[in-house]
Amino acid sequence: MTAVSGPKRTPLYEVHKRLGARMVEFGGYTLPVQYSSIREEHAAVRESAGLFDVSHMGQLALTGPGAISAAERIFSRGVAAIAPGRIRYGMLCNEDGGVVDDVTCYRTAEDSVFWCVNASNIKKDQRWIERHCPDGAQLRNDSDDTAMFALQGPASAEVLGKVCPAGAGALRRYRFER
Repeated sequence: MTAVSGPKRTPLYEVHKRLGARMVEFGGYTLPVQYSSIREEHAAVRESAGLFDVSHMGQLALTGPGAISAAERIFSRGVAAIAPGRIRYGMLCNEDGGVVDDVTCYRTAEDSVFWCVNASNIKKDQRWIERHCPDGAQLRNDSDDTAMFALQGPASAEVLGKVCPAGAGALRRYRFER
């Protein structure tokens, strides 16, 4: 991410500006809110597809020995049962079962997970996960160094197939590839 005083900027900030996006502050970031009209863009995503810059979302990777057992203790859905390449939505939970944050958990390998967390909770979630990491497991915060996109809508696979023909057909809901 570009270092600036005030709100942070995603890696695509200059591209959004050059393409005429209307920018707003949200969650400590300056983000594109629309290019044309909100109604047109809403209809496009509902009827076809839309690409969203979600680089402001937190990106936390837990790897190494004990990572999965630690994740099992703090995530509301069974992490050990998630196959690598699959995603589950759930909650980071405290000891009493209360919600720390709602997150998306990506099983990246047999011994690692990646959490997409809410932008306003990145530091809080990072501290929470670190407190529950066993020796040998490592938590890495990639939030400031990585761009992330969400392609949404009924024509998403078709759109993805135009730029990534090999993987578009195999990539289904709640699945990912690196």
